[in-house]
Amino acid sequence: MQPLRTLGPLMLLILLCDADSPCSTELNPLTLDPPVVIGEQGESVEVNCSSTLEDHYGMYWKVGNTESDREDDRSFIPELLTLSDWNTTAECRIKLNEVVECGKELEIIMYKMPALSMYATKYFPELVEGMSYELQCDIEAAPIQNVTVKWYKDKEIISTDTFTNTAKIPEHESSILMVNLSKEDNGAQFRCEAQLDFGIHGVKTPVSSLVHHVSVMYAPRFNVTTGETYYFLKKGVNTTLNCEAEGNPPPVFNWTRDGVSLLEKTNHLNITRVDDDAIYNCTAYNHLGSITKSMNVQVIKTAKSAAPAAMTTAQASAATAPEAPTPTYNESTTAPETPTPTYNESTTAPGTPMPINNELTTTAPETPKPTYNETTTTGGCPLVLTPPEIVVKYGDPASINCSTSASDADIMGWEATVGGTLSQPPTVTWRVEELQMWDIQPKCFLTRLNNEQCTMMPKVTLYKTPDIVSVSAVDPGPFLEGKDFVLTCDVIHVAPKQNLKLKWYRGGEIVSVKTFTSTTVTPVNVSFPLKVTSRRGYNGAAFKCMAELHFGLEGPIPAPTAISSPFIADVHYPPVFEEKSYILQVNTGENVTLHCSAGGNPPPKIHWEYVSAVNVKETTGGRHVNITITGATSTNVGVYKCNATNDIGSVTRSVTVVLSHKISTGPSWFIWVLLILCVVLFLAVLMIILHNRRKKNGQYSFVSSNATDNIPMSDKPEA
Repeated sequence: MQPLRTLGPLMLLILLCDADSPCSTELNPLTLDPPVVIGEQGESVEVNCSSTLEDHYGMYWKVGNTESDREDDRSFIPELLTLSDWNTTAECRIKLNEVVECGKELEIIMYKMPALSMYATKYFPELVEGMSYELQCDIEAAPIQNVTVKWYKDKEIISTDTFTNTAKIPEHESSILMVNLSKEDNGAQFRCEAQLDFGIHGVKTPVSSLVHHVSVMYAPRFNVTTGETYYFLKKGVNTTLNCEAEGNPPPVFNWTRDGVSLLEKTNHLNITRVDDDAIYNCTAYNHLGSITKSMNVQVIKTAKSAAPAAMTTAQASAATAPEAPTPTYNESTTAPETPTPTYNESTTAPGTPMPINNELTTTAPETPKPTYNETTTTGGCPLVLTPPEIVVKYGDPASINCSTSASDADIMGWEATVGGTLSQPPTVTWRVEELQMWDIQPKCFLTRLNNEQCTMMPKVTLYKTPDIVSVSAVDPGPFLEGKDFVLTCDVIHVAPKQNLKLKWYRGGEIVSVKTFTSTTVTPVNVSFPLKVTSRRGYNGAAFKCMAELHFGLEGPIPAPTAISSPFIADVHYPPVFEEKSYILQVNTGENVTLHCSAGGNPPPKIHWEYVSAVNVKETTGGRHVNITITGATSTNVGVYKCNATNDIGSVTRSVTVVLSHKISTGPSWFIWVLLILCVVLFLAVLMIILHNRRKKNGQYSFVSSNATDNIPMSDKPEA
């Protein structure tokens, strides 16, 4: 007698004997809740598995290669999944008996929210009506096939894009929007928006790029409501002629009367007391072209005699009013056709395939692989690769030699998608005339006489210099001193990313460097922003971005580089004087010049404030505005203020003029008296000094100057 426990499975086997399989979709006893899991990488989700069979040999979850404990007495088992690995798999399994086991795999969709970058693929100094303008939106997301890209012009969707890439891991894709610019696009705001759409399982919140503003230049054109071409007016009335036109930049107007230029420069002309017929022409122009409109003014002449009594009022009006000709005029632009700007773009080598879905793909016949068992020998693999590492430019030839010193070598060869070959020992060469496979991994193998096989792989790096390196500003400027502005370096289609180094230059100075750690080998688009605080010294500075590919000693020397066109910074700052305020002393009748010059961006306007006089005149030369005073008098004394002003600010400095009188005659009597006293005093002092020196030398007189006798002096006694 069979145990009761075995009767259930036995009966099940009997009932299902005619079925194709007891685990077919219709008969599978397992149910998953939910049947599909959608979660962001790193998220944890709970899944339940239930069975319609209460009697079974156990239920369990298999996540990847890990199995949970079997539950023999339960028909419901939960599982907490952590979505950490992009290749995560999960399956609920049930053992119906000792032989038959069924399973149901859980559908797992891991996602990464889109990251966007939008930019113009080419830099144009000026966008002109009729030009083709290309915008590119770079997206990184997973799964990329569930991403829908929408292009907006202002608030209107103008284009939608999807992708066919079925990769589960995050991938880069690009969406291109081509716009044929018209005047209606002037001031428009373009942006791209990416959204993950999982159909019946819902959609995620869309991610939007920054807004890209477009300013379109176009030649002037008249508005629809510009008024009549013919004006029939009574003599002596006042009227206004309208010439409304638009353009970018805004047009300048010029009026003529019967071919003679008038001084009016606005879009309307006021005529006071019309007296005779005349033809007025209005011309609107900017640097892209001009248009002209003619307006014929005719004076109505009043009839001298009244209409007959029998004539009706309408008949009288018809008899007196001259027939007005049908207004006709031609509006045409005189601007020559604007040529499309031309740019020099680097091209890839002949035969380079065009990018498809932001990846470069090539096809090559697959080389059949030898059917040998790969084993590891105790003595290692006696293969030598020359060179062991190569760096190759996309589309260039490549070759690596593989040799062996093994005495028991049977056959050698290369396993590769391109260039695979077989050869007799001791050497075999892998050779490709044009290498265009981004993920190629050639492998040299050696098979010995005992059927043991070993392999060795060289490192092959395929690189591609950028198609475009361009610099653009989020805000095109001008930039205010002290404020921050952001420049973006866009590098289009470069590989491999991990060998890329981007450098920002200001003039000849490196101001920022960036490297990358990505392992992506296919061409990608890269952006590198630079935040700059505006300084007046940066006005006119050239900012450039250089892309370099560094591969060490195995790569080309010097490193392959590509550099952008310079972005010239326009920094606006307030005026600054070259001199400070000071006091100037002038003599009566003297000619003097007061100087004033200031720097600034925009160049400042200089204005003097002073009390005017007939002998004061202003002169201008470049950035200098000077004041000349001819024959200075007391009327010219005072403060002369110099003001320098531009759109950013204004500064003031001053020159204070002080008058000092000249001595018009010779020295006064006081000076003469003082001079004579000084001379007398000097002589007296000199005589005293001489007298004292004579006494010191022993010259004495013992005879009175009044003596009358002639007594002689005795001789000096001996000592």
